[in-house]
Amino acid sequence: MKNPKRSRLLTVVLMVLLFALAPFGAKSAQAAQKTVTVPPAVRVSTKIKSETKVEVSWTKAKGASGYLLIEKQVKNGKTTIKQTTTSGRKLKRSYEEGIHYYYQVRAYKRSGKKKIYSVVSNTAELYIPKTVSSLIVKKYEDDSAILQWEPLDDAVGYRVYLYNPAGSKKYEAVGDTQDTWYKLTGLTKGITYQAVIRPIQKSGSGSALGASSNIAKIKISPVLIPTVHGRYWKATVKTNTTATVIGSGKKVTLKKGTALITASRSKNTVAARISGNPDDSTALLVNVSGRALSFGSLAITSPKYIYTTEQNESFVNAKGLSSKTDWLVVINQFTCTVTVYKGRQGNWTQMRSISCVVGELGRTPTGKFRIIKKSGSKSWFTWSSALDGGNAFHGYVDSHRRGAHSHGCVRMSGSDCSYIARNVPTGSTVFSF
Repeated sequence: MKNPKRSRLLTVVLMVLLFALAPFGAKSAQAAQKTVTVPPAVRVSTKIKSETKVEVSWTKAKGASGYLLIEKQVKNGKTTIKQTTTSGRKLKRSYEEGIHYYYQVRAYKRSGKKKIYSVVSNTAELYIPKTVSSLIVKKYEDDSAILQWEPLDDAVGYRVYLYNPAGSKKYEAVGDTQDTWYKLTGLTKGITYQAVIRPIQKSGSGSALGASSNIAKIKISPVLIPTVHGRYWKATVKTNTTATVIGSGKKVTLKKGTALITASRSKNTVAARISGNPDDSTALLVNVSGRALSFGSLAITSPKYIYTTEQNESFVNAKGLSSKTDWLVVINQFTCTVTVYKGRQGNWTQMRSISCVVGELGRTPTGKFRIIKKSGSKSWFTWSSALDGGNAFHGYVDSHRRGAHSHGCVRMSGSDCSYIARNVPTGSTVFSF
């Protein structure tokens, strides 16, 4: 049997020892907690290293044992979070286009088997827009070209690069734009250039460039009429007169009866070609006084030289024509054509080219108008809210099918009139030149 007195004595001794050691143990635990402090917060940032690589870096936290990198990805509305522990302060990451990346960092100190973390750092955001798609070239004039591409929702701009095989033989940035088109100038005939587009996207406090688009090749070829233009006038020299050759400044004498093609009707100096053929681009160009000329009707080009779809689209896009609707109508009184476009400013696509009759003696006005009323297949375009002084697209009224023969209205076939009436809404721009 156990001795009860001895057991009670042992219990008392143990209790005394516990009370005696308790203050020492509490103080030791408090001291141990005081030796491990919370590490300071860090500041994180991102840097684009290449078209597919990004570097995440952060400031040093004094006394930190390591860092926890938190990466959040948002793609198509879905969020994924990845955490990485590292002892370094830089981490390189591959990224994909069209994904939003968010980075945060927490420093930590070890306390035995535990980690004591700092507060979360700032958030560094990164986004690279998707690659520009469908980069195309639309030629304009004889030394320039228009680049066009589809817009990217998150891009704040675009950088244009051009490769010149006869120059630096490398892609060089030639300009930035917020539009989805860009005009390249000073191109040389016969050289095949290459162009690419890279989107510009805000990334944190800076900006980032997206991957390069498809390559668009550009080769300028000579054309008979190098510049799209409006109406020319026939003229005849009334009396012998002196003219100045454009370019050289040489003086030449024009005899009475000499046929000219002029770019304007004016009593002051006008530019003219010494030829009766409006399609003769080799004719000598001169400046001559309008007082010495007798003006006739409009000079109309042969149907053989009506502008191509490429030239037409290049012209309206480079000119920056706009419309309150997504339809645009252009009347060219030199080629006697009505061209219908669909799209938006800087990105018009030709939908239909129509041969027509325009006003004789310049009676179809030039300038920017709008369609204000439609009645059946007849569409009125004018510069005011009233029909007075306005003109219309309507059907043929006599045997003329092309040329300058009307009192101002633009005549065309019944099917073409119906096409405009059905598709082009009121308020659409009509540009006549």
